[in-house]
Amino acid sequence: MLPKWIIIFSVALAILAHSDSSSARFLIWDADGNTNSGPAIRTTLYGASYEGDYTTDINPYLDSLSNYCAIFICLGVYDQNYVLAPGPIVDSLSAYLNGGGKIYMEGGDTWAYDTPTALHGYFNINGLDDGFGDVDTILGQPGTFTEGMISGYSGDNHFMDRLDTLGSAYVVFANDSPPYNNGIAYEDGPGSYKTVGTSFEFGGLEDGAPPGTKAFLADTIMGFFGCLPAIYNLNVGVISITSPWSWTLPNTPLLPRAQVKNLGIDTVTFDVTCVIDSLGDTIYTDTQPVVDLPSDSMQQVNFVSWTPAGVGNCYNVTVYTQLAGDQMPANDTLDVTACVFDTTWDIVSEYTSNPPIIDGFMAPGEWTDATRRDVSNIFDKTLNNPGCVYFYVKNDTDNIYIGVDAVSDSTEEDYDLIWTYFDDNNDGAWPIWPLPIEGDFSIANKGSGDSVYFSALNWDSCNAWPPCSLQRADFATINSGHMQYEWAFPLILVEEIPPTADCYHFAAIQAFACDTVGFWLAVLNQNPSPTWIGWWPTNAESPEGWACAPGRMGRLILGCPPNQYDGSVVSLDAPPDTVCLDSTYDVKATVKNVGYATLDSIEAVCTIDTTGGNVYTEYGIILNLGRGEDTLVPFILWTVPSSVPSDSLFIMTVTITATGDTLTANNSLSKTLYICTVGIEERLTRSRLPKVFRLSQNKPNPFSLSTTVTYALPKRSAVSMKVFDVAGNEVRTLVKDLLEPGFYSLSWDGRDARGGATASGVYFLRMEAGTFKYVRKMVILN
Repeated sequence: MLPKWIIIFSVALAILAHSDSSSARFLIWDADGNTNSGPAIRTTLYGASYEGDYTTDINPYLDSLSNYCAIFICLGVYDQNYVLAPGPIVDSLSAYLNGGGKIYMEGGDTWAYDTPTALHGYFNINGLDDGFGDVDTILGQPGTFTEGMISGYSGDNHFMDRLDTLGSAYVVFANDSPPYNNGIAYEDGPGSYKTVGTSFEFGGLEDGAPPGTKAFLADTIMGFFGCLPAIYNLNVGVISITSPWSWTLPNTPLLPRAQVKNLGIDTVTFDVTCVIDSLGDTIYTDTQPVVDLPSDSMQQVNFVSWTPAGVGNCYNVTVYTQLAGDQMPANDTLDVTACVFDTTWDIVSEYTSNPPIIDGFMAPGEWTDATRRDVSNIFDKTLNNPGCVYFYVKNDTDNIYIGVDAVSDSTEEDYDLIWTYFDDNNDGAWPIWPLPIEGDFSIANKGSGDSVYFSALNWDSCNAWPPCSLQRADFATINSGHMQYEWAFPLILVEEIPPTADCYHFAAIQAFACDTVGFWLAVLNQNPSPTWIGWWPTNAESPEGWACAPGRMGRLILGCPPNQYDGSVVSLDAPPDTVCLDSTYDVKATVKNVGYATLDSIEAVCTIDTTGGNVYTEYGIILNLGRGEDTLVPFILWTVPSSVPSDSLFIMTVTITATGDTLTANNSLSKTLYICTVGIEERLTRSRLPKVFRLSQNKPNPFSLSTTVTYALPKRSAVSMKVFDVAGNEVRTLVKDLLEPGFYSLSWDGRDARGGATASGVYFLRMEAGTFKYVRKMVILN
């Protein structure tokens, strides 16, 4: 028997001999107008050490197709698809298959919508239906070379053909939901041709956990075809650039990163360089070493930090390896174009005192106080330059004002479209008919005018009516040279009136200044073909194929007016206007948020004074009082002193303070309390037990060493008394017990549960007793 090393060496020589022949090479014909898949296939094949050629024009190669082990044909997806037709190309490809060739072919329309050619017959695919834009998760099929593959999909997604098998062909890919086949393989016996046909784009596959990666799929297709990679002693390559991606955030530091692989036999040491260019000028260069990388091993290379500039900048990022004697330079270099976009899911509208004129011309200075966002479609390879579409938004207390500047659209065509969705209360749900008060507004140009519709969205239907009282304008302006749109959406709560024949009464935004509404925007240009040139959120799904509404919307946070914070004392509810000496009374007041924004914390103080001075002062804290909400503030009980003259008067005053509240005229309210005559019998029979739960303000406050709190229980209760810091973290439990009715007091030395001293600052004491819950603010000054 031969020694093991001789066997291994002989096999290696055989592989080398095979890989040196031209029949092991690949050819990629990228006929797709968007070139979504061709470069991705080339990169993954180079990364697996395959050699080959890439072209967008196959005609020069028609006489030499037999030199290639496999041909990859990318026909694209509507509306950038290439349509095969009878002629030299189809004849040459058919002859190539007759000679034992192997072809992978993808196209969204080529299987069911386009007229089949002689080439299609070799794939044994039955095109069932033209389909929709609903490719989501693609599943490899058990028992095939794609078994175990699971990949999300974010490629072009319009009218994706449904497929079925003919003869002995078999399914290799299926869409998860809705379920249908979108990948078929066929092999015409040993030594004859093999084919793989898909209706999705290879470049749209999202890399998941292995084997659900593009690299695995390209390699396994080549394995199915029987094509072997080139084997060299010295061969390193850049597999992927993982940072930055095709888009990046503005003014945010990042680490450029790349994956490199040793595709050769020898362990190697080499350098990897990253170069970033802007407008042809090199602005960044960094080189990092890779030391002793074994054969078939990958390593992530982290370069030094780099910060892109603001929105609108684009960069060419190139990463290349430097290995002396590298025998396959084709895979040494990889580059991407990274453009700067704000891809967050929130837009903060600016509050304005300068409402625009809604005439379709965004005049100079008219929108300078608005928030501007570049909403160009960053996932469309033909329109990935910033500045295709800009979105402007501002608001006052009456309207949301929206401007759209479609820079890439120079003329107005029929059915140019601006499409907006508003989820008025931002709850992620649509109401149930017959109360459709949320939905989408759209402007669609028709002939010489525009047609504006409001579609009321319900959980089970979409219903469209012309809206009333909506200001809008749209046209290609002479001043700007491109399409501009202006809208004013009223902020109003409307009555629940059924729709009439000519107007839909719910066509307004059910919100106010300072509110947050769900929002989505899209811009469609019809010329030269229907193209979504922009949408927001920029990283949300394409609108193509929707039945009614987007699956996820961003958040539009409406600006607040200058008087956004305004609390008011609206009533003094207890004690009554007449009180009796030596009697005990509830002390309560109602506080309301009459501003536009939530009041996070309101401090209320109640004083009762007489001619002899102050006889009562207590405090209360109100947390997170929403706009329009009111709450009853209970202070601790007050016992009318018996020492005052019976003809005295008391003045009760409640005053509140809240952060940002500059409208102080309504922050205080007072009333006069008169003294009644009380019989001795009533005084003697009055109960000495508490009548209500209460928690007094700690005294002293602020404190440094210790403070005392009193509280009252009108009935037997399970009592919890805990201290929290301003972040909501529990500091210490002071009481946790079942207590009988009565008056109680406790002291706190300012230490936490472990006995450590707490830092100076604000703390909250929370008491819970049955359904009674109350909070007091305490301040420690060490």
